[in-house]
Amino acid sequence: MRGERFKLTFAEWLEHYEQEVPKCPAPPPGVDHIWPYWNRIRARTGSGEGVSPITFEGIDAFSRLTGEVVTQSDIVMLEAMDNAFISQVSIERAEQSERQRQESEARQ
Repeated sequence: MRGERFKLTFAEWLEHYEQEVPKCPAPPPGVDHIWPYWNRIRARTGSGEGVSPITFEGIDAFSRLTGEVVTQSDIVMLEAMDNAFISQVSIERAEQSERQRQESEARQ
């Protein structure tokens, strides 16, 4: 279909470029119940060139459509988890960009 875009998970992207795929970490203590919520909401959060944060609308839709009760404290935890994720992605992308720059300079 014309203009159709395919989305890959980060793991699929790494596998495609024959990079090591890190093991999925165990949830930190105290967030066992919210970890699956975050994973499901994050997997359905669109992004353009960067990583978009999960939205209140996304959390609300998840809660309504799945029947899961998401409390105010759960939302605070979801935001903190998502902020940490976005920060880590930003760090990793900056490191990758710097490695590519250095490799390019070394080839010249």
